[in-house]
Amino acid sequence: MHRPHASKDSSEFSVPIAVPAEAAPKSDGKLVIKGLYVGMDGDEAIKTIMEAAEGNIGTRPTSDPGAKGVDLLFHDPRWKSDAKQYAGGIHIDAKEGYVREFYFLGPLADYLFKTNDLTPEEFAQKFINAYNVPSLHVVTFQGKREWRYESPRGWSLAITQQKQVNVWMTTAPSFN
Repeated sequence: MHRPHASKDSSEFSVPIAVPAEAAPKSDGKLVIKGLYVGMDGDEAIKTIMEAAEGNIGTRPTSDPGAKGVDLLFHDPRWKSDAKQYAGGIHIDAKEGYVREFYFLGPLADYLFKTNDLTPEEFAQKFINAYNVPSLHVVTFQGKREWRYESPRGWSLAITQQKQVNVWMTTAPSFN
């Protein structure tokens, strides 16, 4: 799921997504979403997302070849069945045990952020406002447009037209 290569796209979804220029990511430069951030302990991340999803999430070993971690399986309590669907993942560094990437697909993102009634543009704008992320630019990744922010602090964020939220590490963390 790692998203390293994308091309900038001159066509916008609708309007650029931005917050005031003085805005900066929270705390010490980490983007902390529902208690998760890249660089945190992998086991703690799994426990944290399960708590944030209020018991409506399960896990299985990741289906992403070459990655260690878990796939997130989500059950929306509004569904009539008990079925769970693939809804994201947490990728963990196999040697050091820290989170390298995490992502939520649209249905899980809508549940976690209570955004079922928002368009993708509204979702992206509210997300960056809530998490104090500087302006996003539009890129094309695997033939689809998405909003992106690349932090000088070693992480990147992408939000897709399907309201998928993806955060990944661009440099190894310092454990000093």
